[in-house]
Amino acid sequence: MASTLRSLDSILAARKAQVSQARSQDLIGLRRNGEVDSDDDDDEGAENTSNKPQAARTAGKGLDLGRAANQIAAREAGVRKRTLESLIEAELTVDQLKPLLRPLLLRFADESERCRDCAVQLFSRWQKGVDASEVGGALPFLLPVMVERLGSETGTEPSEEVRALLVTLMRDVLLKCRRLIQPYLRECGAIALGCCRDQHPEVIKGLCELLEVVAVDVLMPRVKLNGDGPKQVKPFSMKLLEAVLPHIRHRHAAVRTCVLRALEELLLCGAGQFVETLTGWRLKNNVPVAEFYGKGEARLNYLSDLTRDRSVVVRRQMVKTVSRWMSEMQAEDLYEQEVRIAPYLVSALCDEDAETAEMARKEIERLGVEHIELHLKDYKEKIEYGHADELAATHAITLPYPPPFQTRPTLGARERIMQHFRCLIHPICAELDQWTSIERLQSARLLEVLLVYVEGKVTEFAHQLLPALAKGVDEDNPELAVLVCKATRVFAQHSDVDEYMPLLVNGASDDSLNTLSRRVQHATLLTPLLEGMRPAAAAHALRNPWRTSEFVSGATRCTGPGWSAVMRREKSSAATDCLRGPTTASHMASRER
Repeated sequence: MASTLRSLDSILAARKAQVSQARSQDLIGLRRNGEVDSDDDDDEGAENTSNKPQAARTAGKGLDLGRAANQIAAREAGVRKRTLESLIEAELTVDQLKPLLRPLLLRFADESERCRDCAVQLFSRWQKGVDASEVGGALPFLLPVMVERLGSETGTEPSEEVRALLVTLMRDVLLKCRRLIQPYLRECGAIALGCCRDQHPEVIKGLCELLEVVAVDVLMPRVKLNGDGPKQVKPFSMKLLEAVLPHIRHRHAAVRTCVLRALEELLLCGAGQFVETLTGWRLKNNVPVAEFYGKGEARLNYLSDLTRDRSVVVRRQMVKTVSRWMSEMQAEDLYEQEVRIAPYLVSALCDEDAETAEMARKEIERLGVEHIELHLKDYKEKIEYGHADELAATHAITLPYPPPFQTRPTLGARERIMQHFRCLIHPICAELDQWTSIERLQSARLLEVLLVYVEGKVTEFAHQLLPALAKGVDEDNPELAVLVCKATRVFAQHSDVDEYMPLLVNGASDDSLNTLSRRVQHATLLTPLLEGMRPAAAAHALRNPWRTSEFVSGATRCTGPGWSAVMRREKSSAATDCLRGPTTASHMASRER
């Protein structure tokens, strides 16, 4: 009798252990709508389960997690589908989902699209409810599956919706495990390159966020290491940049913004040379063999297109990106590439959106402060003893500042932009002479704001700039003529009159080498030049004997329709008085009135 009781006690204890294990791990639906499982009534001394957390609900009766793993892997697609849908509808806890992770990963490659969709959703639900250490433990199993579904050229996911879910899952996992993805750089690169071949907007957005995580948390720490860190990371960064770059011309503005942010992070990872690809720049004597035979690829200036983007958000992101490149790029790359990206930041000052233009001005001021701090030894004497000279130069400016300027730019901003003017003046003069109107307008706007920063240094380039401005006065393009006149006024405000007036006289003189149109163009420049001159410079120009001989004879002989139209349009008393030779005193009195 005693042995029988002992055997019954052992059986009862085993039964209690089995029920406890089923309640915590295997069974589901033990507490549904207030019902109590019948096994609880058989357990003597069982604790009151009303104090326990309510178990997860299910969509169907009789579903248990012990059989769910086998049903997920069943041969019949209907069984797999019903099981996965039931698991989605059920409010499973992360502890209940954890035993199903490996079977769910196998369903990522299921033949049924609905099964793949449900499997990705269930895995995503699990990773959102656990911490980074738990998700990091699943990376060795997750990443090979993601490479197979997203990074393979042959077996990629055919459904766009499922691809978007996979990329979103990968993005969320990497954002949560930022510090644990260093050993999986190769897999992340394969996934990124595979997603770059996609055209779905949501996939590209997720890809860009994924690239940002890889750049910030994997590539950038290696770049900052001493030694050959940037050189080691550069091939990987360049490969990713080349793959994602075509999406910068996507038709969705949100996609272009995301791609620009990804480019911003990747280019700082030792890939400063990629600026040459973004701007379409190449040495004139460097011609690829394929292009020599007419089979080369067309070079595109992506940054120029972004400055004219129809979306204000994209243009603002462009300002942030370029200013950050000029601030954080490696010194050896910045020394060579800054001159190629600085014009796009300066051209943003002419943006039709006032907030974008103001943002560009503030960024240039910030870069100027950094420039002074970096080269403090060179500017220390000027900062300490040049207050009076700076104040006098500021008060000597008589023209109103073009928007978005309210005051004179600071010393650091002027010096930061001035150091690139020598390289920029040549392409600006060349574009002012082109037949395409868009480039000519953009160069005229850029020249005006550049002259605000360059000031008196422009006198050195008067022999190049004055003929280019004269060619920009085009009767067929009134908008360009207005912009050129604005730039001419700023040019005259800061340049020495003795440097450009002989050039103006030679261009307007009655010479066999000067065509009628060329003489008309140079004579037309006289009006904005006089308007932009400071009073002392205008008085010096008017009393100079230049006006009495060649200029008057050459300008008055322009009897063609071009000169007549110009004079009728301008109706400027300054130009007329100059040609007639008024006294200096009367002319200056009229200007002061």
